[in-house]
Amino acid sequence: MQKKVVIIGFLLGAGLIVFQYLEYSYYHASQYQDFYLLLISIAFLSMGILIGKKVKDKKYEPKKKTDVTPVIKILEEANYQVVEIKQKDRH
Repeated sequence: MQKKVVIIGFLLGAGLIVFQYLEYSYYHASQYQDFYLLLISIAFLSMGILIGKKVKDKKYEPKKKTDVTPVIKILEEANYQVVEIKQKDRH
């Protein structure tokens, strides 16, 4: 897990350096505008594809069903106790 975090950190750092350089060159040479937009769109497209692939590859396992019978019994007993108390209060 730590290895993946380090790799992703380096990739994000490299991407940041590239985009900072492109931002610098964008302000000093406006003819690169189309190239700059192309790189940004490719970066977001590839991130979307990678994230989508990771989400799609995860196997969904439904949670195990729990037995709620004991809980129902406890609630029924509590309900009967409340009804008994209310009946005693009326008389």
